[in-house]
Amino acid sequence: MCAARRVYADPVDEWLLGTLQICGQCKAERDERKAELAQLQDEGADESSCELQQAKAAVKEATYSYRSYNPRSLELYAQRYYWYVASLPFIVLNSRTAI
Repeated sequence: MCAARRVYADPVDEWLLGTLQICGQCKAERDERKAELAQLQDEGADESSCELQQAKAAVKEATYSYRSYNPRSLELYAQRYYWYVASLPFIVLNSRTAI
């Protein structure tokens, strides 16, 4: 389980729990990118070098986990199950959403 997310509904607020999903192939790809970054750093690459900056960006870009209620997941649910999602009387809040 991952951290609960507040759900705003008209009559009462609730909390939503979800699962943390991990993709094994994506994790392996991220580990490879991290190994490449470590190799560059061990070889003494300059911090401002373009190659090192690209390697850091590649590691940051390679995500392998997501929460079942994150915005991208909810967007996918809405595309696939639009008739159900449209009928839900609540809004899932994150740290940037204010009522």
